[in-house]
Amino acid sequence: MLNKLNSKLLLVVLVVLAVVVAMAVIRNNSNTVSTIPEHVAQIDTNALNHIEIRASESEPYNLVRGAGKWKLQLDGDRKVPIESKLLETAISNLLEAKPMKIVSRKEESFDKYEVDDNLGTKVTFYNGNEPLTSVVIGKIDFNQQTRSMSNYVRLADENEVFSLNAALNFDWNKKPADWRNKTLLQASIAQINKVEAQGTQNFILVKQENGSWLANGLPLDSNAIDVFVNGIANLSSPNFNDEVNAGTVGEPIYTLQVFTETNDVGLYLYNTSGGLVVQSSANAGNYFNVDDNLKAKLFPPVEEAEEVE
Repeated sequence: MLNKLNSKLLLVVLVVLAVVVAMAVIRNNSNTVSTIPEHVAQIDTNALNHIEIRASESEPYNLVRGAGKWKLQLDGDRKVPIESKLLETAISNLLEAKPMKIVSRKEESFDKYEVDDNLGTKVTFYNGNEPLTSVVIGKIDFNQQTRSMSNYVRLADENEVFSLNAALNFDWNKKPADWRNKTLLQASIAQINKVEAQGTQNFILVKQENGSWLANGLPLDSNAIDVFVNGIANLSSPNFNDEVNAGTVGEPIYTLQVFTETNDVGLYLYNTSGGLVVQSSANAGNYFNVDDNLKAKLFPPVEEAEEVE
């Protein structure tokens, strides 16, 4: 009789233990799944009006929105326009990014995935001075066998490191100038039909129906003119000069007017105490330092063009 009671008691204990273990496993699995959010970051874009970016091993800088337009904050109170679509795409990619898995919860592994405060790109989103969220974007790994890519990210105030199938590093690991409009002139070569210069050089280039060019009314047969037109068709520069403005540059020493089928663009060259700078009517408000490469493109070798007899 005693043996039967002991057997029943043992059976009950085993059943209870099995139930406890099963519940613990279920609870653990449930907790593990719940720690992976549907998206890395959730931001109220209507409230968002300030972004602080500290790119990898760089000083932080700020993008601010006012009157519906995003601008780069320079020293002091000065702000300059940026390419808004570039930022809008970066924000959209971040909000749509979905974590695939958690690769670590240990702070000592931050260096490995480059999501620490030095190696990672830290992006903090604000409404005024109130932080909305902050993320640290780490390195990108490429798997040659599966031809897949992983980008590691963590929320700045948490230890969980997520693996994403999204290249957020390319969107946010940028220098301040990378957000700005570097365009001086953008047109297809076929669209350019007239170029007029005044100042240190004076000439008028006019394209004829057969594609050849007239210089000051004289027909030319020279590849040099074609090279010049090709060079200015898509002209840009990353060399911003934020020390000068319309009140300090004076009058232009050289003006290049480019006429196309859709619009006309003026390029204005100024001689400042810091050297030559250029401004484009297609990118008002920005001035660019003129290096030797840009200078060569702005001044056509008209003297090298041979007159057709």
